[in-house]
Amino acid sequence: MKKQSILMAIGMSALVLFGLSGCQTDDDVNEPTADALAFVAEHEDLNGLPHPDNPDLIFKDMYVSEDNPFRYVEFDEIIELLENGTGIVYFGFPNCPWCRNLVPVLTDAAIDFGVEDILYRNVWEDRNILELEDDEIVEVRAGHSGYYQVLEILGDLAPAYRGLEDESIRRIFVPAVVFVRDGEIISYFQNLPSFQQRVEDENDDTTAWDPMTEADIEELTQIFIAYFEQVFGNDE
Repeated sequence: MKKQSILMAIGMSALVLFGLSGCQTDDDVNEPTADALAFVAEHEDLNGLPHPDNPDLIFKDMYVSEDNPFRYVEFDEIIELLENGTGIVYFGFPNCPWCRNLVPVLTDAAIDFGVEDILYRNVWEDRNILELEDDEIVEVRAGHSGYYQVLEILGDLAPAYRGLEDESIRRIFVPAVVFVRDGEIISYFQNLPSFQQRVEDENDDTTAWDPMTEADIEELTQIFIAYFEQVFGNDE
């Protein structure tokens, strides 16, 4: 009996130790990455705050899943993907109202589809700033060297720089989601066209600061799913 009690005690101790160190739960395996948590904070920290340049504009509340696939990267990784890889790049920044509408939809669609990695670059300070002065285009702020390289790769896919009266000069306006397969850019996607049309319609009170409707969200979700299938789907 004493021997049996000793064996039981040893067995219980082993189970406890295994439970503490050797047994991983789903929560352990699927813990959010540091980049995912930083992405959440970067966007949600602005909820309800006034825009620094216009206090009358209030950032709408938006929420991003901690399981989001966004990863902060340098330009060299973006360039490698655009030229040779397969995947998705998201250019944006959290104080962009268009981005705040798009990001939760892109996030949820990616999670549902199983997209595990989206390269993210906050281009707020990466872009150069150009101005038209006396019919001459002047660069008042230089951009990141990698930004110029990306613009060269994107070519005419990137929209023209507004206000310069020169369609040959391009700029990354955000949000911009670039879908790539085998070094071929499938799409340079910016906004849901129907929502953008309502914002630009002088007879419609909709602004970029307004949340999209449920119908908008569903339409945008299906667009992203279709692009995910093109990027990651089979050739069959």
